[in-house]
Amino acid sequence: MPIHPWDAAEWQQWLAAHDFGRLAVNGLPGEVPYVQPLHFAYDAEAVTHPAHPNRTGPHWPALEGNPVVLLSVVED
Repeated sequence: MPIHPWDAAEWQQWLAAHDFGRLAVNGLPGEVPYVQPLHFAYDAEAVTHPAHPNRTGPHWPALEGNPVVLLSVVED
């Protein structure tokens, strides 16, 4: 869904009230995209990154190769 600048206050309030979504990361060349469940916090500036002490999982090299991601958050 496109979000227009005049709708910014509404979606920012909505996003700040949620803390779970899915992070979609493009795969490395020749690999499929990865989708990772993610707890996050939105502070009107940025969404927290998926910190992991061991940096295991196939999404990390893909994320380091291309930091452009999609965060999907849904509500019932």
